[in-house]
Amino acid sequence: MSAPGATAPDSTVDQIVFRWQGNLGRRGAGMAAAAWSCPPERADELARELAPLLRVDGALRPSLVRTVTKRGEAAVIRRWPTADLGGRPNTACHLLLGQQEVLGARLSLALRDWSFGTKRFAEEATDRCPPVSRALLRDSAEQTWADTPARIAGVTDALTVATAALLRRPRHRLSLRSDALPGWPERNPSAAVISGLHEIFGHTWLQQPWTFATYDVTDRHDLLVTWVADWATDSGQQQPRSRVDPRRPEADLAHELAARLVERCLETTGRRAAGLPELTGELRDAATWPAEERLRRLARTLGVRAARPDPAPGPAPVPAPEPDPVPAPDPDDQPVYVPPKRPAPPAVPPTEELRRALLRPGSTNDLLPYLLRLTDGIGDRPLLDILREEDLPDPATRRLLLVLHRRSPQRHPEDEHRLCAEVLDQRLYLYRTDRGRPDPSAESTTELARRAAWLFQWAVAPHVRDRRHAPALDALLSALLYEGTAVEHELLRHLVPPPGAKAAPPDLPPELWQRLLHELPPGTLTPPTDPPRPSAPPDPPPPDRRPAPPPVPSPPRRPPPPPPDPQGRNILILCGTVLGLVVILAAAIYLIL
Repeated sequence: MSAPGATAPDSTVDQIVFRWQGNLGRRGAGMAAAAWSCPPERADELARELAPLLRVDGALRPSLVRTVTKRGEAAVIRRWPTADLGGRPNTACHLLLGQQEVLGARLSLALRDWSFGTKRFAEEATDRCPPVSRALLRDSAEQTWADTPARIAGVTDALTVATAALLRRPRHRLSLRSDALPGWPERNPSAAVISGLHEIFGHTWLQQPWTFATYDVTDRHDLLVTWVADWATDSGQQQPRSRVDPRRPEADLAHELAARLVERCLETTGRRAAGLPELTGELRDAATWPAEERLRRLARTLGVRAARPDPAPGPAPVPAPEPDPVPAPDPDDQPVYVPPKRPAPPAVPPTEELRRALLRPGSTNDLLPYLLRLTDGIGDRPLLDILREEDLPDPATRRLLLVLHRRSPQRHPEDEHRLCAEVLDQRLYLYRTDRGRPDPSAESTTELARRAAWLFQWAVAPHVRDRRHAPALDALLSALLYEGTAVEHELLRHLVPPPGAKAAPPDLPPELWQRLLHELPPGTLTPPTDPPRPSAPPDPPPPDRRPAPPPVPSPPRRPPPPPPDPQGRNILILCGTVLGLVVILAAAIYLIL
């Protein structure tokens, strides 16, 4: 195989080292260029442009990033967790900058462990440094690329799920859970999955630049593929993305087609250019087609029989006139023929009917009785499967949570833990919004936090002492403590009520209480500024629930007397002093006389 990467006129690429430099005057403060082969002004410009990718707060392991700059150059970044001059956790970065044709996706992935730049180099290099020759890049990439096919074969399950997600929504960004990878966290084979995706889809099929991060603490960056240890709550408008857990494959046509594509990839990786012929031929523009047509055409190309809906029953046939009787054939000489039966019309699955009902317009109070009747014969597991769907709109999610809340007394204990895990995984559905719509919704900060606290109270609080939920609960508290938005602070006030409040705090494990006490933001335990509201489900009560009577106002109290005027008090003191002097003077005259 030829070395990864294409030929370009330049024989070198630039390298820049970024790390926390404090105040450097001309180059500003914070993450800045410490060493560079390009003009210093260009290094400063990249420090500002790529700042969100250069520092990874809370990262526990190194990572590789490929992105495209505003000038259209490819930037390949290796990031290491380190400590700054003050001993605080920080990030050291070694960046390669060159034309996209030079630092292509295949070459960048093969440079995941380049030997000419180490963590020590990123922590200590200063001032001018030489550019990196393309010959050195090729040598380093060839050494790493040799074992790439074997590494791809070791992540086939995760690669199949990721491929299926891109077949369903090729214009979306892809966010994947790194804790689903084999060998995590001791090793991180996420680069092998990205390599497999690039070998399957090639350079242009997805019609997006091949940008990625092999590990990050957030998927908010504008990258095609991002591997994250956990999914944090979002704030602000986000580009369309698919959040996929490789441990939860979907049993559909896209997954079956993805499995076929992965098989073809494993058979041919290293012996051809990137991109399977099944996708780069007649289907090269399929990413722009409707999903149904795209999958149907790909199924025909791969020889997969796509399931078709059963035909609707037609009118009963008119019986033909009976023919003249003929001698019956010998059963031993003729095959037995049974006329085919016309299939009955397929019944709508209960979960599909529930999904349609959840999306139906109208008041939740009006629909709740119907939803409860519809789910009467359905267990909780199908409901949880629907709840996990990434595209479930926000109103439908609330309705389904309300149905699960009403069914709580009859829930199996194991399903309770599944629900608790899902609610924690989705950050109490604090920011679950319709795909493509701005976030957060038009609701007030108090209402969002109040609904999340209500969900925590019945779905999470009973299980906070269960060790199986400890990592997810710790991740939730970390997000609330460090995200710092108004919604997170308001939710903390609901979960950890101020002293004297009627609501009881959750029965958290002692170590989590210690974290809260030491790390709560200032003012969290103060009463909220908004007027207090009763703890109740987020939706209005159903029609069969009577509203509580209004509180009886207490009789007005007599206001306390105002404090004495300071000027009047001074006059009284002066008069008392004069009167005392007069009495003393009179007594002295009396004694003399």
